Amino acid sequence: MVELEGRDFDIIIIMAGVDKDMPVRIARDINLMRPEIPLLLLVNNNADLRYFQVEGQKLDFVDRVFVWNGNSNIFIAMIKYIEDKRNIEPDTQLGNVRVILLIEDSIQYYSRYLPVLYTTIMTQTQILVHDESEDDLHKIVKMRARPKVILVSKYEEAIRIINAYKDFLLCVISDVKFENQGKKMKTRGSNC
Repeated sequence: MVELEGRDFDIIIIMAGVDKDMPVRIARDINLMRPEIPLLLLVNNNADLRYFQVEGQKLDFVDRVFVWNGNSNIFIAMIKYIEDKRNIEPDTQLGNVRVILLIEDSIQYYSRYLPVLYTTIMTQTQILVHDESEDDLHKIVKMRARPKVILVSKYEEAIRIINAYKDFLLCVISDVKFENQGKKMKTRGSNC
């Protein structure tokens, strides 16, 4: 905790292993000390998901819970998740950047979807950047202009994002069921 006092961090990822309570206590303490730092919890295996799915409702000091599925791209997805969440407003307003809205409440599923989605987006963006210019500044601007992926888990959050960014929506990918005012409801899937 001493490190938190003297240094700035862009993101903190806490791994939850066998002991599920200690990482939660550490996350709470970190949030009390430095609430401005994004805080993610990475669950070590799928067997603990039920605990964190239920507990996640109470973990308002954690930005999001992810699960390790053996794919190291989860770390890139976690970082991009925070980056997109923080940059959506200026990037859409100033850069006319498009938005992909992912509505998914299952930790297991969004922990699998996001690495694939970000890898695909980054690969496509790199192909476009490579084809268009050799200028390094132009490449950086193009990479920042990739679509932002916004993950939400509840109907109300989805409606808020749709209303705020309707002019920038590229795609909505929806779970077939998610919460609306605390009750499960069904949707029709993706609309891309």
